[in-house]
Amino acid sequence: MEKRGIPTVVTKRLDGSRCHLVHAFVTSRIDYCSSILYGASAAHIRPLQNVLNAAARLILRKRMYNRITAAVRDLLHWLPVQQRTDYKMCVLVYKCLHQAAPIYLSELCTPVATFAGRSHLRSAVKECLVTS
Repeated sequence: MEKRGIPTVVTKRLDGSRCHLVHAFVTSRIDYCSSILYGASAAHIRPLQNVLNAAARLILRKRMYNRITAAVRDLLHWLPVQQRTDYKMCVLVYKCLHQAAPIYLSELCTPVATFAGRSHLRSAVKECLVTS
């Protein structure tokens, strides 16, 4: 009876290790350069998405030709690379607007309404930002 439980424990430990390694070497690097990738074309994003899918296959033990998109979303709770970059940029702007970001970034995002002569514009009513 004891021998049957050992491979299960070893397998679960390897899955945890795999997940930590993938996070350390793959997802952290994709998140690190997310501000550069904001607004990039699909041709530039696709190779990174392929790397993320390969990492998910490694963690979930899926074969190369198995569908991975639903498993990445439902089991790992990862966003696709394009949505990751959009999310990271939105969080950065939110932090800038609420003074939670460094000063040099907060100074770059200012509402249109704060500029003299622009408070009557539609963009000021919509609370758009001016980046300088």
